Amino acid sequence: MNISNKKGLAAHPLSLAITLSSCMMAGMQVSAEEINSLALEEIVVTAQKRAQTLQDVPISVNTVGGEKLNEAGIENLEDLANYVPNFTKFESGVGPIMKIRGIGSGANPGIERSVVLYMDDLSYSRATLANAPLLDLERVEVLRGPQNVLFGKNSVAGALSLTSAKPTDEFEASVSGSYDGRYDDKELTGIVSGPLSDTVRARLVLRGLESSGYYDNKFTGNDEQRRNSHTGRLTLAWDVSDKTEVIFKAEKTRVDNRGEARELALGYLNNGSNPDAVAFTGLNYAQAAAAISGAAGYDIGSDSIGTNRTRRSNIDESQDIEVDNYQITLNTSFEHFDLTSVTGFVGYEDKRIGDTDGNGVALFYNDSEEEYSQFSQEIRLTSNGSSSFDWIAGIYLQTSDLDSLDKVVTPQNNIVSAVYDAGLFGLGTPFNERAFVTDFSTKSDMAAIFAQGTWELQDDLRLTLGGRYTYEKKEGERRADTINALTGGVNDDLTDFLTAAGAVPGAGLSNDIIANIAYSLFAGVDLDSLGQFVEDNAANPVAIGTFDAIANALSGIYGDGSVVSSADFVRHNIDPDRTETAFTPSVIVEYDLNEDHMMYFSASKGFKAGGFDAEASRASSEEFEDENVNAYEIGMKSVWMDGSAETNLAVFYTEYSDLQSSSFNGRNFVVTNVGEAVTQGIELDGRWRIAEPLTLTGALAFTDFEATEFPGASCSASEKLAGVDTSEGCDRSGDRDRSLSGTLSLEYLQEFTPGVDFRATLDLNYQDQYLADTATRDKLTEQDAYTLYNLRLGLEGDRWSLALLGKNLTDEEVIGFASEVPFSYALTGAPAYSTYLAPPRTVALQFAYSL
Repeated sequence: MNISNKKGLAAHPLSLAITLSSCMMAGMQVSAEEINSLALEEIVVTAQKRAQTLQDVPISVNTVGGEKLNEAGIENLEDLANYVPNFTKFESGVGPIMKIRGIGSGANPGIERSVVLYMDDLSYSRATLANAPLLDLERVEVLRGPQNVLFGKNSVAGALSLTSAKPTDEFEASVSGSYDGRYDDKELTGIVSGPLSDTVRARLVLRGLESSGYYDNKFTGNDEQRRNSHTGRLTLAWDVSDKTEVIFKAEKTRVDNRGEARELALGYLNNGSNPDAVAFTGLNYAQAAAAISGAAGYDIGSDSIGTNRTRRSNIDESQDIEVDNYQITLNTSFEHFDLTSVTGFVGYEDKRIGDTDGNGVALFYNDSEEEYSQFSQEIRLTSNGSSSFDWIAGIYLQTSDLDSLDKVVTPQNNIVSAVYDAGLFGLGTPFNERAFVTDFSTKSDMAAIFAQGTWELQDDLRLTLGGRYTYEKKEGERRADTINALTGGVNDDLTDFLTAAGAVPGAGLSNDIIANIAYSLFAGVDLDSLGQFVEDNAANPVAIGTFDAIANALSGIYGDGSVVSSADFVRHNIDPDRTETAFTPSVIVEYDLNEDHMMYFSASKGFKAGGFDAEASRASSEEFEDENVNAYEIGMKSVWMDGSAETNLAVFYTEYSDLQSSSFNGRNFVVTNVGEAVTQGIELDGRWRIAEPLTLTGALAFTDFEATEFPGASCSASEKLAGVDTSEGCDRSGDRDRSLSGTLSLEYLQEFTPGVDFRATLDLNYQDQYLADTATRDKLTEQDAYTLYNLRLGLEGDRWSLALLGKNLTDEEVIGFASEVPFSYALTGAPAYSTYLAPPRTVALQFAYSL
């Protein structure tokens, strides 16, 4: 089932934009003098670690300024993605995922991000940090394509560079906020900035954000996802001398979320292809679950399938995040170069309880904790002269520690236990009150040197060569086991009683060990307690013989019926380490066609570090290898009509080898190196000041992504229903995604009365159709093309502003992410999907007042 669109103008926004612009052009007679007065202000960026105008940077960069962030209500990266073609960010149920040009990383604690976020040059490389608020920023720069020389390892898809506002020379204070009465969304920001002395300036920013959410949980009666976020940032700037400045920044964010923006939305009917679930032929997942509950004789919860912002999760879901960031930046000038030192610490604690199966039928829930700390030091030297050779060089050091504890808990009376109890009561016991626990940690020490130089070969021709050498050592630990959720451990004593089911002669083994054998056979996981038991009793043939007999008996009930022995049950307690080095070069050629048009060509290599799979099922799955990329880009930066219009064009082709892929195994995302991929396309963005009060801004991107080699991928629900052999995974080689996305913004600013201006901004954000299920790419999850219409109408005085901001005015239902309900096909023969919907139509009142 596709999510349908509203038709008409919404279906053809780009045609509308072109027509509108053409009509404006045709109706305007603009003189040369008027054109000169319409020159656009230059956009300054630091995409190459030095201040340059956007038109001078030979990189595909999309920039959103601080004023636009505030006026459009862009509070986070998910909002930002609507305004930047070829950049996406969405929630996955186990963490945020970001992509640029179709490339990103899954939500596994052991995998590095393909899109790296930088806050004032400090790397925010973990997925949790992608939830950082966009607070009091000068600008956001989205750098598309590998950025492995100046921004470091792992940014094989691109980088996001956020620049915060700095303390001001003059005193200023302001308060701003917004309120949406329908959903009780509230945001309030206060800023105080100015001098403390002749040489010291300060800036203090505080923000609070609260939202009741857009979903109705029929089980709890709550609105969800209820969000509370509070952030404070203090920045001090000290002019040590006329050539040296020191900036200190301290920032803290606390996030308190309750519930999730997720529902059981899509599902197939059982077509009889699963021989173990033929009793449910013709039923969907929710209907089959009700039948199973009735047969077992106890309640396992219920749900219904549909896209209506209604959920029935029976778990008290929550997420508590606390992020700390401390940074000292030193800028000093010498005769021929500038020195920049960035010393930074970022750390967080993330505690989350989530209904992993995404619906009201009890299966299991996730109880996880993640703690991360990172210390880094970068020193850069940058030429400051006006010679024909510009250069930058530096070193980068980083050490980080990550600890992750993940519990997948099956509560009493769930759908798995009910399936077995419906056959013979008691067989479901191994799946009641059990917790699959993965305790993972990794430590990384990394050092890098980098350099880049630009030669002016002649007045209109420049050559840039760059390179970065990176050394990294990683150590990891992972232990996985299933424990008794009631006792918090595993009783592995030799005992004399039988299993609760009474179906197997279990004399000699504890119930916990027998339950873990069943769990291991059903879920296909190595459990440390079983390997430990086999090791401890290696010299006890009676115990091992009993273990083998029970394991083989249980294999026919919970496994595939194959012969097993104690040798198949190994310890799941590993401590791998790895060391890797990489050299990532780049070359750029720039040619000025004339003073208004510059063309460039770039070629570069990049890599994303390998690591340790934090959530692998098998102990033998210790690590995955690094990912490599070759990237090529040709582009043009142009200025038109004496500076009243600008366009930036980029055509790219990028090859990925040893592609790191994370796929959902029913409980979490596991990582493997799967093969090769190619992404290619074209990006166009620009600005045009049509008349004194009217400015048009737009961007367009077309991306063609192909998995050229992708064996062993996760199989989709439709493939299972078609009877495809899924034992070795499915071959996705040749799978292709072609996508068009674009954004258009038309701003009108005119004096309303003396001292009061009227400002109107219309934003159109278009996205082509895509598959919301990124793991298995099932056709049922196809999201139709859509356009989001946002409109802001406001009045502004010298010190105040008041506006109405409407988002998603046509109330489009947009699925951002979909994931298959774990074991839905295996248990009921009717695969189903839980989905995340983007926010509905909202209308908020915005205000701002400055002293």
